[in-house]
Amino acid sequence: NVWTLTTARDFLKSLGDDDYGNRYLSIFTLMTPLSLVALPFQDVAIHKFGFAWGLQGVNFLGLTHGIIKVASTNLNVQILGFLVFSFFRCFLFSVVFSCLASFTSSHATGRAVGVMYVTAGAASFLNIGLTYLIEKLNGNFFIPNLIFVVLTTPMIYIAYLIGKALDCDVRAKEELHALESFSAPAASTYPAEQDAEDGNVAPAT
Repeated sequence: NVWTLTTARDFLKSLGDDDYGNRYLSIFTLMTPLSLVALPFQDVAIHKFGFAWGLQGVNFLGLTHGIIKVASTNLNVQILGFLVFSFFRCFLFSVVFSCLASFTSSHATGRAVGVMYVTAGAASFLNIGLTYLIEKLNGNFFIPNLIFVVLTTPMIYIAYLIGKALDCDVRAKEELHALESFSAPAASTYPAEQDAEDGNVAPAT
């Protein structure tokens, strides 16, 4: 996300956007708000398939966008990448923040978001090294973009593990709720029976 936003100008320049008066950079900028169009799809993904598949949707969109950047130098093809990136941004923020709130308490959500941002910030230092690499490659973005595609691939397995953990959490909560429901009636009758034994309330005849 950060890499794409900060390098969009230079990446499109390397593909010849300067010859068109930065037309494609303008298209990229104008298409960014289109991420709102993806909200209904994100809603369906979460409610129908769960957070695990929502996270996989983030991975799929991220990989698709990366592959488009690596596979084609055609600026018109990159417009499709702009659209995919807009959907990716919508899924990234909405799915991740919703997923965090689903398994953390209200007191811990803020800390969880903070940890997530610190981790993402630390990972962003990779961008510095990739920037130097681009300079050594005379402005060629192929290898840096390919590195991002490769680094995104393990996230598929990580999302799978998160999905398994979320399923276990749901089952544990359901079992706890069933246990509480089973024990609640017996607990509610105990005070009345105790009062009757103590002589405070006459037992029912």
